[in-house]
Amino acid sequence: MTVKLNVWTHPSTGQSRIYMAGVGGRFTKIWIEEQAPDAWNCTLQFRARDEFKTRGEIGNLLNDAERALNELAGHRVEKFSEALALASKQAVVNRKPPEPKPEQQQGGLER
Repeated sequence: MTVKLNVWTHPSTGQSRIYMAGVGGRFTKIWIEEQAPDAWNCTLQFRARDEFKTRGEIGNLLNDAERALNELAGHRVEKFSEALALASKQAVVNRKPPEPKPEQQQGGLER
């Protein structure tokens, strides 16, 4: 499974979310939000939305998402800041160089 992380920041509240592509189906949105530390000092909150899945299926998808994030990191991720750093690192690795403009391509058009 290829998982892609995308960071989105809410324009008015400033809250950051990390959306996970590649987990779930076509109609599934899975994202991670920051929460106050829980009893295990974890600050990740996995959320999902899919109107075609049951509550049990959504729970399984959330478990899959957490497992995929941990596999991507190579260890258990417990802090939102770690997930955010991983998403930023992945964005740099996946960034493609810009396509050259036609006038910049070698060989040009012959007249």
